[in-house]
Amino acid sequence: MKTLLILTILAMAITIGTANIQVDPSGQVQW
Repeated sequence: MKTLLILTILAMAITIGTANIQVDPSGQVQW
């Protein structure tokens, strides 16, 4: 169960992180 919890938290963090990625016109990725 502890491993499942960790995987869930990681998945949420990745989802939030990718949602916050913004790419400016020059092609640079802004985190």
